[in-house]
Amino acid sequence: MKERQYWKSDEDQHVAQVMKRAAQYVDEADRGKSFMLWIDSFDPHEPWDTPLVYDPDLKCMYDPDYKGKDMFLPLQGDVENLYTEEELNHVRMLYAEKVTNVDKWVGWFLEHLRKTGLEENTTLLLVFDHGSPMGEGQHGHGIMRKYRPWPYEELAHVPMIIRGPEIPEGKRVSSFVQSCDVAPTVMDGLGMGVHPSMQGHSLLPLAKNEVDKVRDFAIAGYYRYSWSMITEDYSFIHWLKDDEKSISDARYEIYGHDLGESHAHLIAAKAEEAVEDRDSAFLNRAYEEHLKNATLDGEDPWTCTSAAISEVPERDELYDRNEDPFQLNNIAGKNKKVAEEMLASLREFMAEIKAF
Repeated sequence: MKERQYWKSDEDQHVAQVMKRAAQYVDEADRGKSFMLWIDSFDPHEPWDTPLVYDPDLKCMYDPDYKGKDMFLPLQGDVENLYTEEELNHVRMLYAEKVTNVDKWVGWFLEHLRKTGLEENTTLLLVFDHGSPMGEGQHGHGIMRKYRPWPYEELAHVPMIIRGPEIPEGKRVSSFVQSCDVAPTVMDGLGMGVHPSMQGHSLLPLAKNEVDKVRDFAIAGYYRYSWSMITEDYSFIHWLKDDEKSISDARYEIYGHDLGESHAHLIAAKAEEAVEDRDSAFLNRAYEEHLKNATLDGEDPWTCTSAAISEVPERDELYDRNEDPFQLNNIAGKNKKVAEEMLASLREFMAEIKAF
């Protein structure tokens, strides 16, 4: 946060710096060789500090009449009794403006790529890791930021855009894809083939209209806390109970108990050679405190959001994706057969990938 005191325009923001560095890489790339470039922008992650934060003459482009307290780094937690609806709306509008700024600089990079002549034979993937809860109902199921291990729509459903040679323009594909498909797609695009150990699929056949789908459902969740299955008609969330967590712990005891011992000599050697200066001592202490206090209830850290709580609902949840896309009306009690069948399918899939 402290570096922001020196920012003068949106060109100082992280996304601008990242895109300009990416453009430099493209300019210096060997035109005679294939290349793979991963551009990772932390924006539009919070803090949602749009230019108005450091320019008092600017207003939020999507909420210009707001006169309340700055909300560019909102406190995580239950929003009830913490925020007014006006404040929640302003948080969402700041996020929207941050996304707009990211869109501007991604567009700047794509235009730069076009000018280099590489656009015609380069495959581009625009991917996202997660969304963010920001309020009541469809905006966040009552929480702000990744405060609980809840894989609802507003967190788990993200866009993916692909552009490249032989890929039709302007096509929207409704088939399920996941983040684990990114690596196989890149490998396939580079002509290297997809390694059999990869759990994902290349999306190029899907993008080129060669197949209708690469999977029948999508999976989301938090390790040791929640599993979710999304099909064409339903989304189902299974909240892991203590006995199921113990299965995961048992797997670690079987496969991971030698990990610490096998790395002990490396850790010891590093400690013997290390000279801890004032800054590294501070960072080491801060990291130790983070591990101790990362969650309010003492559970293992499962999120980068501090002061989080690993609380999950008591009952599994089923939602009709056609009638209730934002998962507000749990119909598991009225559709027990569907819920039971999806739970069985979910358990089988998680066992196949050795996640439980």
